[in-house]
Amino acid sequence: MKKVDFPADAPPLREMPGADLPPFPEQAISPIANQVCYRPLYFEDKHTERFGRYVPCVQPLVSAGRFFGDALLLPCRLWKAPLWTFECDNR
Repeated sequence: MKKVDFPADAPPLREMPGADLPPFPEQAISPIANQVCYRPLYFEDKHTERFGRYVPCVQPLVSAGRFFGDALLLPCRLWKAPLWTFECDNR
């Protein structure tokens, strides 16, 4: 860093009222550990996709039925949880 020398005959700067206060009040932020936030998932089968639960031999029919049921209920789900909202999962 370059050292800057100020002239000795320069007048001192005026103190402004409230200059010793920070421009914004202090705020403490503490993140929540292991929190995941995501937009709504309208076509989701948590039991099959996340936990690996399935019904042998008929799982394709169960998944297809769930998908088409979700497709029919999509307008209701869009009204209940709009696209711009977030869902947070505290693990």
